[in-house]
This record gives sequence, structure tokens and C-alpha cells, in this order.
Amino acid sequence: MNRLDRRRLLQFLMIGALAPAIMPRTAMASPVAGVLISPPDGEMRFQRAVSRGAHDNSQFTVTREFAVRFDRFADGFVVDGRQVGVEVSAPPPLAAFAELERGRTENSLFPLILDPFGRIITEAQGRSRESEVDMAFALAMRQIAAQPLAADDRAQLRSFVNAIHQTGQNVASQMPQDLFAPEQPARIEGQDIPLPTGDVGRLTSRFDAERDQQTGLMRRAMREIVTQIEGDQRRTVEHWQLASAVGE
Repeated sequence: MNRLDRRRLLQFLMIGALAPAIMPRTAMASPVAGVLISPPDGEMRFQRAVSRGAHDNSQFTVTREFAVRFDRFADGFVVDGRQVGVEVSAPPPLAAFAELERGRTENSLFPLILDPFGRIITEAQGRSRESEVDMAFALAMRQIAAQPLAADDRAQLRSFVNAIHQTGQNVASQMPQDLFAPEQPARIEGQDIPLPTGDVGRLTSRFDAERDQQTGLMRRAMREIVTQIEGDQRRTVEHWQLASAVGE
């Protein structure tokens, strides 16, 4: 692999790792009149699975399950939750990283405040610094350091990744604003990302969801983020599910 190909591969890996951080929240339309959510009083199960493709087409998938409650207050709902399960699937070279994920408890997603229509209006404060974008950033820097690149190439890639990291920090790991009460069954958006070589990468985000007709809450949702450079592409896919707790 020549130097240009190696640099392009590294750029591709970096964008693939950080894509969820640099895709903005979808601009939300006004809520449909009368579509108010009516969560149950009991505990529910909320599941989030994130799957990322590596350069060799293997997949790294982390699935976390949370016990959540929707507590009513005057202006909407407070959603609080705690992690109750985690599963990790990873290719052998990432076994050590997978073990770290299995041992990590995600405490930064909750609490959330929803308006009466189920839209997220306030996320958890003091979000953990071990957020996905921070972990992806650290991994990206280690990958760059391990490559036999010239010093100027390595510095350029570090600067590129750091710029993406800084841009994405404030929106890192953000859920769609209407995740708990999807306002549309499907939508798609995209943006171009200039690369240090002069090439232009493309990020495309597709969101699909289904609501429960009785409660107005999300039953399932999926967000697919595709990163594309010169005909090559990688996918990051998030799946969410919300259901009554077993036995309720």
C-alpha cells in the first residue's frame, strides 16, 4: 500500500469512527397537533445497539439495556434509567477493547426531560468524558501513532481528527430529538466533509421508526450513518427499542 492509499484508509477509518459525533440533530418540524405521549406508570426496558464497520468489513457491536421510568411533571416527563445488561460482539483483534466495553456501565444517558409531545428538551448534565466520541478519538490517535507514516503525514491526520473531535464534542452520542416519539416514520439527510487530501467525504444519515399507537412512544427506531470516500463506504448503525418490562 502506497503512502497516499494508507493516508486515505486512515482518513476513512477516522470518519467512520467519529461519524455519529459530526452528524447534527435533524431539524425538527412542529409536533402534529394532539399527538401527546402517554407513557405507562411502570418500568420499561430501553435498548440501544450500536454497530460499526471496520475497514475489513467486520463489525463491532455494543448492545446496552436500561430499565427506565417516565415520571410526569407539569411541563412533560422526566425519563430516568439504569443499565441492566450489556452485550458486545467484536472481531478478535478488538477483543481487549470489547472486554473494556463489557465492564463499562453507561451512566451518561439519563436523566432526560421530554416535553408533552415526547421530544427531548434537556439531556443529562455532566455527560461522562468516556463518551463514545472520546473513546473513538483516543482509538483514532492510537491508530495513527501505530502507522509507519512520515512525521508531516502523521501530524496532518492528528490535526484532522482533532478538528472533527472538537466539532463533534457538543453533539456526541446525541439521540434524535424525537427518538421517544418519532414525528416521521422515515427521513434522510447528508453533508459533505472536506478531507486533507482535497477529496470530499460524504456522510448520509437515515432514520426509520415506529410508534406505539396507544402510548405514542417509540417501539423501535434505527439510524444508519454511511461514510463514503471515492466509492468506498462504511456504516454505523444504531437500533433502539422501547417496551414494557417483563412481567408488567
